[in-house]
Amino acid sequence: DNADILIGGRRHLGYFPDFTGETLIIAADMDIVSQRLQQAIDRGEQAVVLASGDPLCYGIGTTLLRTLPPESLEIVPAPTAFQMAFAALREPWHDACFLSAHARPLADVIQCARSSTKVAILTDLRQTPAVIAQAFLDDGMAGHTPCAICENLGGTDERIVRTALEAAAQATFASLNVFV
Repeated sequence: DNADILIGGRRHLGYFPDFTGETLIIAADMDIVSQRLQQAIDRGEQAVVLASGDPLCYGIGTTLLRTLPPESLEIVPAPTAFQMAFAALREPWHDACFLSAHARPLADVIQCARSSTKVAILTDLRQTPAVIAQAFLDDGMAGHTPCAICENLGGTDERIVRTALEAAAQATFASLNVFV
């Protein structure tokens, strides 16, 4: 409520329809966001960057720390998608490997995942659960290997799908999900 500028993805900004200050949508060009945040710091403005989960776990916090002074940022984490996925699955996660296929080469993700027995992968609109499942199959993993897709975690439409790789490779899932 006290912010001069509110920055976030369309979904995040949509949670604050009554905000009357300046808004900036986070898109592919993070330089614009970093420049505007530096201006806010220089002008003594209150800026808030909205993100879900922990901004330092494959999130925008890491990106902002590359260009802004750490002491200028206050980072307030929320439960991560990883935490929420394992809680929904009722599965311990202390021994899991956490990866992101979001805007990263899938071959690198698959290679890292193959060295672990339990893996959670953040997906995106291109690297969907079906694409990831198929990549595991193409890499020689058995089709009957169990997996789970945790959709819309924390939302009213949350859905947990326990299946096998061969079925996941043929299915469609909500765009907000974690592949386990």
